[in-house]
Amino acid sequence: PARICAYQAEQVGYSVASSATTSDLSQAQILAFATRDGRRTQGAFGQCYARGGSLLSVYVLIDLREAKTADEARSILNRARDIASPIVANLAFADKQPSGFRDGLGEAALRGLGRDLALTFPKIWQVAINDFTGRLPAELHLTRTSAGKSTGAFWVAAQERAEQPDLDKLGPALIADYFAQQSKDAKAPELLVAGEDPLFKTVGIAARSFRFSLKDKAGKDAGDILATLFWHRSRLYVVSLWSPWSPSADSNVFYSRLPGLTAYDMVLTRLRAHVLE
Repeated sequence: PARICAYQAEQVGYSVASSATTSDLSQAQILAFATRDGRRTQGAFGQCYARGGSLLSVYVLIDLREAKTADEARSILNRARDIASPIVANLAFADKQPSGFRDGLGEAALRGLGRDLALTFPKIWQVAINDFTGRLPAELHLTRTSAGKSTGAFWVAAQERAEQPDLDKLGPALIADYFAQQSKDAKAPELLVAGEDPLFKTVGIAARSFRFSLKDKAGKDAGDILATLFWHRSRLYVVSLWSPWSPSADSNVFYSRLPGLTAYDMVLTRLRAHVLE
């Protein structure tokens, strides 16, 4: 829901200013604005709900064109929020079921991390390898296929590391080694972006996020890899996602990538909560 809410707003010319999600990621809220000549002209409160395999989006739009000052714009926003909040809070569904992914999720049990951990992800992913049976190092591999063709690879790994490693150096090396073992038809991943991961920064956990581009042996685009490494209490964790589609504004590409991005968000959120318990 968070990614769809933001995508829908951006598709009609809004930029997301703030967002929030529930702990299970089945609901999301956004505040977004459209601007002209550097001035906010429209605002939108968005609320998105996962309903099993469906999604409901509700938006309340705010006209800010008459606001002559920042205080006036803020006053209009506050009044709009007072109108929007009851609408969202009092939505009731005929089936009387709460929001959630329900039976659309698969699960993998990870053991050896102090306490057993159940990771959930969209059922479109299949468990290929899970050797989290009680000792580290251990790996979980998830795969996606369509018409016999690979459409994604997901990797979770954990190992003991007494001292905090240099994540900036380790990340590209680990991902290059991992992907070389998965595909002989692609060139080595090329690092595009590396930075501090905001999900972990807020709780004081050392973490770095990376994005790599991929090309096949003929030099054609082969998608991208997202990866996050974090170290906490003498353990290193790695989460990576390969998608054969590179990011694009095209809606077909967005929704093709979405099951992978959803799994990525779910796994990182659950791991973060697990190591903080």
